[in-house]
Amino acid sequence: MSKSLPLQPNLEHLKKQAKALLKAHQQSQPEVISRIKEHHPRLSNSSGSDILREEFSLQDAQLVIAREYGFESWPKLAEVVVMYKDLPFPTREFFQAQTDEEEPSGKLSKDVLRALENMHDEFGKLLNATLPPFLGGKVSAVTAYLDQATYREYIQYQKSRSDSGYGCIFTPAPLEGRAAVDCSRGLIAALLDHSSEKLELNQEDWTALDAICQRLWKDLRQAWSLVLPTEIEGTRLDSNPPSLEIAAPSDLVVVIGVQVSKPEWWITFCYPNALVKQAHSQLEEQQQIWSQM
Repeated sequence: MSKSLPLQPNLEHLKKQAKALLKAHQQSQPEVISRIKEHHPRLSNSSGSDILREEFSLQDAQLVIAREYGFESWPKLAEVVVMYKDLPFPTREFFQAQTDEEEPSGKLSKDVLRALENMHDEFGKLLNATLPPFLGGKVSAVTAYLDQATYREYIQYQKSRSDSGYGCIFTPAPLEGRAAVDCSRGLIAALLDHSSEKLELNQEDWTALDAICQRLWKDLRQAWSLVLPTEIEGTRLDSNPPSLEIAAPSDLVVVIGVQVSKPEWWITFCYPNALVKQAHSQLEEQQQIWSQM
């Protein structure tokens, strides 16, 4: 079954997914075998060991990514992404309903968005060290997309997802306000060694999940601390992420998706723009440093 494109697909983020897949193949990570076997015609009849030994280029990785999203080739995927680029948000499949409200102002600058992406790339690198004991092997976490939307659109998107799992509200203090994070059902099931088809958590599961999340908050705090000294406060888990209220419906938010090794394993962050703007200068300064590295 094909997965859906992000709210507003970005070709650079899709290229990053392809590079992450290529790197995982170069490292002979076993979790790439099923993805390549299912989505690469040349290797569909190959054994797992043969797939890991086969030559596998960036073009091959891009073909796999394109087919995971339901496109027959990378150029076809790129064509659609370019077509979507200049379309307003309500034209997307998830948000067809039109409103008479004005387009919200106050979007974040490109440097701030790049800084947020780089910060969550650092979070992904930390996950690569934190999660292997829980997932039983190497982990490859990468920021796969970053979008700006209204909070209403984000909630509609969350409600449309079949893989929305468990989430929580948190505050990256000293910033004031609340953000949200959602872990997909597939990832939660893997962390707890459960089936994602019947993911019903008992008290023991909640206790184990809370302990794992404490490790994730530590990694998130470390990533945010690259920008400013931060404590992750007010975390509480919830089994219905769309019910978490962190902003008014018309408020702009930044949605950041971190993919963890597999197409169905996601950690999705939602930050109100009003919260991010409190660290505007620090984010721009840190981005200047990252851009020179």
